[in-house]
This record gives sequence, C-alpha cells and structure tokens, in this order.
Amino acid sequence: MQGTPKSHRALCLTSMYCTHPEIDCVDKLLLVCLAQYGDHGTGRNARPGNTNIAGALGLKDRATDDRLTKNLNRGLIERTARANGRGLASAYRLCLESPHYPDRTPGGEWLIEQTAQPMNCADTTLQTAQPMNCAVIEQTAQCEAINRAVEPPKPRSAEAETAQSMDRPLPSTYQTPTTIPPEPRTENNQQPGKVAEGWMDGWLSKNHATMKAVPSKAIRAALDTLAEKHGAPLVLGALNDFLGRGQGFVDLKNPWGMWQTEGPTLIDIRMQDKANHERALKTSRATGDNYRAQVLAQVDAMRPLSAEEEGIVQAMVNQLDASLTKSGPPEYGHSKEHDYAQNWFMCLQSPDWLVDNIAGKRRAAVRAAELKEQDTLWKSNEGNMEAYFGTQAAETTKN
Repeated sequence: MQGTPKSHRALCLTSMYCTHPEIDCVDKLLLVCLAQYGDHGTGRNARPGNTNIAGALGLKDRATDDRLTKNLNRGLIERTARANGRGLASAYRLCLESPHYPDRTPGGEWLIEQTAQPMNCADTTLQTAQPMNCAVIEQTAQCEAINRAVEPPKPRSAEAETAQSMDRPLPSTYQTPTTIPPEPRTENNQQPGKVAEGWMDGWLSKNHATMKAVPSKAIRAALDTLAEKHGAPLVLGALNDFLGRGQGFVDLKNPWGMWQTEGPTLIDIRMQDKANHERALKTSRATGDNYRAQVLAQVDAMRPLSAEEEGIVQAMVNQLDASLTKSGPPEYGHSKEHDYAQNWFMCLQSPDWLVDNIAGKRRAAVRAAELKEQDTLWKSNEGNMEAYFGTQAAETTKN
C-alpha cells in the first residue's frame, strides 16, 4: 500500500482484498480480524488473543498458530509484543507497506488518502473556460510532480527477497527454468504511438449527456496527443475516472473546462497504477520461478529416473508452465503471472504427484517383484514337497 488508509473501513477493505499469491480466504479473515482489533484506521496494536482469533477463523489452537506464523513469514503482519502470560495477549500490526495491500478495491474505489496538490506555476494556471493544449498539460504535470512530497522508498516484497536470496544450487538438468514469454495482453492493450482516427468517438457518444458538449478542437487535439504518448486505453480510463468525480456534474456548467484542471492528475494516477501493476507482475514471475526451482530440486533428489518417470516430470512442467501462455482470462482472476506462481506453489506444498506418480510406482514395482519372488519360491517348495511325499509313498509301497 502506497499511502495511509483514508478510514477504518478502507483498512478493513485493503486487508480483505490482499493480493498475496499464497493466502486463502481464512488468511484474509485473519487480516480483517487484526484490523478490527487494531487502532482505528492504522492496523497497529492489535491484541485479539489467540482464543478470539481461533473463534473467528473456526480453527483449533495449533492451526491458528500456524496461520499466524505463515503470515508473519510472508511479511503481511508483524508481532510487535509477545504475550506476558499474565493476561496480556501478543500485539500485532498490519504491514501496510507491503505491496500486497492494494490501494484500490477491485471495483476501483480508492482506499488511501489522496491530497490534491496545488498548481503554483504561473504559466500553467488554467481557467475552466480556456481551451486545453498539450503544452499546458505537460507543464501542469511537471509542477504537480515538483510539489508532491517525496515518498519513502517502497520496501521489497517477501517474494522478491526470497527469489533473490535463494542460494540453493539448482539441479543439473534444470539449472535454468524454461523461459516462456508471457502472451501479449489483448484486453485494451493499445500501445503508445499513432492512435486510430475516431478512437474516442464511442466514449463521446455514450457520455455526451454528462459532458454536455463535444470537446473543442484544441481539447480534442490535446487528447489525441495524450493518447499517442500514453496509449488510448489509459486516457479513456482517466476520462472514466473523471466521470466518477465525487463532486458530480449537477452544478458544473463546463465539464471540459474542469477536465483541463483535473485531467493531468487523473492521468498521473493511472500511470502510477500501471507501474504498480507491472511491478506486481514481475514479482509474481520471480516468485513462480523460485517455487519452480524448489520443486525441480525435489525431482533431482529422486534421480536417476526411468524414461517413464522423465515423461511424467516433463508433462507436469509443461502443464504448470502453460499458465503463462494459455488463452482466456486468468484462472484465479489476477494475472497469468499470478497463476504461474500459484500453481507452482500448490505443487510445492502438495507433492502428492511425486508420491503417486514416481515414488508410488517405484514401491509398486518393488512389491510386484517381491510377490513374484515369493510365488516362485512357493512353487519351488511345492514341487519339492510333492517329490518328497512321492518318494515316501514309493518306499512305503516297496516295504
């Protein structure tokens, strides 16, 4: 989260929508529970006690301790004080500096405080009735960037730390994970450059009643320039954000004039969101590569493998790597890179396929060989007994 929750409700929502690839709904309920017990709107000094946490999660004491430990290791929460054994429970805080706490809900609602920055450049003072031009927008954005307070460096995520700090030697056969380039994104993925003529005609037609007029030639030219620089989807997204402005449009006589003032800030916010999204994709990819290497290290420990076992391993690798290139929407609703990390993590945490497909078949083969040997020995003993009794019967008849 790159900011401070704007309310206690926003704190609970960012906990509810935590994007860490390893957590499930029970972990999210744990985060919300700590948010409710913590200081108002901060997530600090939460002392619910293990009994209350276990009751909220519907788990036993040991399972509750496991959940707390895992989320501590993931960097989502921090234990700031331990229980003293005399009625004072351990204190926790939500690590809101983690990038897995989102700044917005999936529906687009902002959860952090956004302070409007003053525009004090004389050359960029915009009047609501003036036509907009590209130079004004560029200067306005620069002034806002100067006036904006410098943000502290964003801490590295736990996954990135793990991926870079892992010094385990990788197996000889799988030293470098197969590099599968992500499939180009097709949903509204128009790259910056020359935009198609009439790229925003549909938006203008749909929202003409709200905007009350078509943009002037100067404003339209400035929008075309922005679309060529940042991409049409980003500009259209900023226009949609403008439609959702909190002050509404009831008393606004010139919406396009107000867009001149608010548009640069909305575009800047969209660019920050895009950068955060790309950073999250890189983190998920690095995390998935780390999990992949650990699974293949388990495979390497079982070598040598037969040709059949090699085929099983290769089929598994191809199936899990296909998360990056398969068509259609992501399986878990986040991104294909998230699916890639999630699938390899599930394979790492549930190695039944190793037992069932490799170790299990090996045990079955050994057992079959033992049974065959016992059967051979039994038949041999049976033949010997028949020969013995036959000899005894012959001697008895002779006597």
